[in-house]
Amino acid sequence: MVGSRNDKRIDGLNFGIDSLYVSATHFVLKGFVKDVSTIEIRAPWYIVAQLYSDSTWEYNLGGNFTVMNQPLAPDEKAHFSISYNPAGECVGVSQGA
Repeated sequence: MVGSRNDKRIDGLNFGIDSLYVSATHFVLKGFVKDVSTIEIRAPWYIVAQLYSDSTWEYNLGGNFTVMNQPLAPDEKAHFSISYNPAGECVGVSQGA
């Protein structure tokens, strides 16, 4: 949803988290996004996840992103998964409609 200061935020999206868990080697976030606006989001667009040590948002552990390669029409949902390995290795991202 928000990346660097140079990234443009897309308004009119609602996010939901289906699961967030930690394995032996990485963090995994699975969720969905719904377009609640009146305009279609054109592909490609990105979902960025940043992980923090606690709710103070003081210490950023790192993050990852996924590229959404399909448009998202008003009232449409898309599912996504983002994984982050603290060692800095990309362990996989995926998307689905």
